[in-house]
Amino acid sequence: MKYLITCSLLLLGVCLWAQEDDAYEEEEGAKGMYWGFTLSVETGILSGEENPTFQTRDVFKEVETTPGFGVSAGLSTYIPLSSFLALRPQAVISIIPTQMRYDRVGFEREFKFFYPLTADIPIHLMINNPLQSEKLGGFVGGAIEFNIPGMESADPTGTEYNLRIDGGLTLPLNLGHGNYLLDFFYGYSPSNLIGGDTVYDLWWRSVTRYRTGVRLHLL
Repeated sequence: MKYLITCSLLLLGVCLWAQEDDAYEEEEGAKGMYWGFTLSVETGILSGEENPTFQTRDVFKEVETTPGFGVSAGLSTYIPLSSFLALRPQAVISIIPTQMRYDRVGFEREFKFFYPLTADIPIHLMINNPLQSEKLGGFVGGAIEFNIPGMESADPTGTEYNLRIDGGLTLPLNLGHGNYLLDFFYGYSPSNLIGGDTVYDLWWRSVTRYRTGVRLHLL
C-alpha cells in the first residue's frame, strides 16, 4: 500500500508540473460529455502468499506463476469537470489468460488458467484534463472486475468479482479528427482471488493480480 501512495503522489506531482498556468475561463466552461471506444493491449500476472499443505505437497512439486498477455475492448466516456479535472467511466471486456504452472509429482506439468475473461467497470478521475489542456495528464481510480470463467479453466474457483485500484499517465494525441487519448496504466487487485478447497486453492493463502498495459481511447 505504501508503494501505491508513493506512486499516486508522484503522479499528482507530474500532473501539477504539466498543468498550464492560465486560469480557467468561466465563460467557456467545461465542454460536454464525450463518448467512444477503447482498446488496449495488456499483460497480467498473479502473485500471492504460498501456504502449501501436506496434501498439496503430495500432488505438486513446484508451483510457478507466469504472465499472460491479452487485449480488452469496450466503451469509454469522458465528462469534463473543469480545465483540471474530468471523470472517465468505462465498460470493458478483458481477455487476459493469466495462468499458474503446477509441476505434479510423477506427471507432466499442468497449467491452470485463472479468470482469462473479465467484465470491468473502471471509473477514473482524470488529473490535468488532457482533452482540455492538451498536455500530459494522469488518472487514479478504481474498477470492479466481474470474473467470467473461461473454457480453459477446469473447475474454476474464487470470487465472482474483485476490486481493482488503477493509476497511470494519459497522453493526448492529435490525429486530425476526433479525440484520442493514450493511457499507460497499472492495476492492482488486492482481493483474494482464491476461495475454493481444491488442491490448487490449498496451495495459496491469498492471491492478488497485477495488470499493466497501453490503452487507446477514441472519443
